[in-house]
Amino acid sequence: MGNYCCCTGKFNPANQKCHSCHSAPLAFHPVARGSAIKFASCGKQAQRGSGFCNGIVFISSAIKVMEKVVLKITDSVDRWEGELRLGFTSINPSDIDPLCLPQYACPDLVQQPRFWGGLLKREDMVSRGSVIEFWVNKKGSVCYRVDGSKTYNLCDGVPTKTHIWAFVDIYGRTRAIRLLGIFKNKKFYKFQSGNHCYKSINNRGLEMAAFPG
Repeated sequence: MGNYCCCTGKFNPANQKCHSCHSAPLAFHPVARGSAIKFASCGKQAQRGSGFCNGIVFISSAIKVMEKVVLKITDSVDRWEGELRLGFTSINPSDIDPLCLPQYACPDLVQQPRFWGGLLKREDMVSRGSVIEFWVNKKGSVCYRVDGSKTYNLCDGVPTKTHIWAFVDIYGRTRAIRLLGIFKNKKFYKFQSGNHCYKSINNRGLEMAAFPG
């Protein structure tokens, strides 16, 4: 018996929890991550170190069809090119060996069985402060939108009657992201961290003023 501290990613056989940790509906998996990734804010903030790759992260909780993961770009750099990659897998991140993760989600990871995803369209060049929602629809397509704008399809073929987990590749110009919450059954389940409060007005779009920089 034991648990992983969501802040350090280290296994604690004594089941002692970090005093900063608390249960949350959504957090990054502390172990299944690229070699350049570091976590903060009890597993809700992920940042890539030097370089432009090795930034794959997984969300620890399974996601249902039509549940929308919401994240915010908290840091970006201009010296690299390329945009964020998003996707889903039917493999539990706890069963993924981080040493076997490729440098890139696209094309390397999504060419493997049971992984589906793609990169943001060129016109959706996200920057610091951009808010992204992504989900799997009832037809098994991975969808996303940036700052409440037009919805795009990344790929198809995701199974809709099994457990799926979301992943993000913090690639290129994007350097850090924060999980804000998730839309479930037309309600937005938010995180509260310090003085930051995240909310939404309805299931059609986010109240952008509620996402401080």
